[in-house]
Formats: sequence, structure tokens, C-alpha cells
Amino acid sequence: MTVFADNITALQGITMGKFLRYLRLLYHLSREANVFLDESEQLLVQQDEEEAERLRSYYRRILVLAWTFPILYGFIIPLVVPLVAFVAKRSQDYTGAGVATLIGLIFSMGTSLFYIFAGVATGCLFTPQEFFNSAVGQKWLELIGTKSPNGARVVCAVTVFAALAIALGLALFQIWLMKGPAFRR
Repeated sequence: MTVFADNITALQGITMGKFLRYLRLLYHLSREANVFLDESEQLLVQQDEEEAERLRSYYRRILVLAWTFPILYGFIIPLVVPLVAFVAKRSQDYTGAGVATLIGLIFSMGTSLFYIFAGVATGCLFTPQEFFNSAVGQKWLELIGTKSPNGARVVCAVTVFAALAIALGLALFQIWLMKGPAFRR
């Protein structure tokens, strides 16, 4: 019996270790995105006025997306998906919808840090080539570890796809949870 308990404890340690590394990665990505946004403001001041204004328009779009992604994918979608599923099902099972909403919000808290990074990546994905030649664009290239604007676009596209896949997976999990045996009537 002791060997079984030791194996369970070791398995929990491995799982907890991976979870902590995941949280550390999410925190690092979020922190790097925030550093990029903060330093970008300072770099814009150093540009000549005409180029700075053009870069500011790209920067504003990136900033809006950086904060829209966590709000949309980390809060609104986990709230709306169970509500829509509840209404579409025409059920009287308030408990299933409530539990699915609560679990969705808890899971989305962990990924909301990643959504900040994905929002910045989305904004950078749709900027013109000249953005990557600016000091702000060079800072983004440095942050994601590439020197090529095309490589940066690939990294940005993969990041955006990952964010959408995570949000879709969470929504499907919430719907599955509502249809689960614990909440069937």
C-alpha cells in the first residue's frame, strides 16, 4: 500500500510541476507583452513626428487588441457560452449552467494572461511591413526571438490560432459539462 501511495504522490508532483511551469510561462508571456507595450510608448517619442503618428495608429490598434482579447476570451465568452447553450436547450437546469459558467471562468483566468500576448500578436500580425522596420517593430521581433518580419508573422499567426483553439476548447468543455450525466434530467 505504501508503494501505491508513493506513486500517487510522485504523479501529483509531476502534474503540479507541469502546471506551475505552465503558469510561469503564461506570466512570462504576459509580462513580456506589457514590457513591449510600455517600451513602445517611449520609442514612439523618439521618432520624427510624421512617422511617429503613423506608428501610433498601429500601436493604438495593438493596445486595443491586447486588452480586448483577455476581456473577450477570458470573461465574456465563458459567460455567454453556457447562457446560449442553456437558452437553446430550453432547460430548467440552472445548476448545470451555473457550474459550467463558474468552471469556465476559473479556467479562463489561467489563460487570460496568454490572451494579452495573443492580442499583441494579433495587432502585430496585421501591421504593414514598415512597422517591423521601426524601433517598436524591432522590439517586437526581439521579444519573440526572430529577425525576420515574415517569421514574426508566422509566430503571431500561430499564437492567434492557439488563443482561438484554447477559447474554442473551453467553450466546448462548458457545453459538454452542461450535457454531462451530473446535470441531465
